Amino acid sequence: MGATGRHFNEMADEIEQVLARNQELNRRLEERVQEATLKVVQLQKQVNQLQQLTALGYLTATLATIWAHRCTPLPVWPNSCWSAENGLPMQGACWS
Repeated sequence: MGATGRHFNEMADEIEQVLARNQELNRRLEERVQEATLKVVQLQKQVNQLQQLTALGYLTATLATIWAHRCTPLPVWPNSCWSAENGLPMQGACWS
C-alpha cells in the first residue's frame, strides 16, 4: 500500500471517528432535551396545583368573610342583628 492509500485510510478513519462522536453528542443532546421536557411538564403540573390552591384559598376567605358578616350582630338598636333573608334589622339573637 502506498502513501496515498495510507493517507486515504487515515482520513476515512478520522471521518468515521467524527461521525461516531457526532452521533454520541446527538444522543446525549436528545436525552437532555427529554429530561428538560419532563421537568417542564412536572413544573407545569405544580404551577397548576398552586393555582388551584390559590383559588381555593380565595374562595375559602370569601366564604369566611360572607359567613362572618352574616353572623355578626350590627347594632341598630339593642340586641338586634341583620336578617339573612332580606338584609333588614331584626330583633333578638342572631344565632337561631
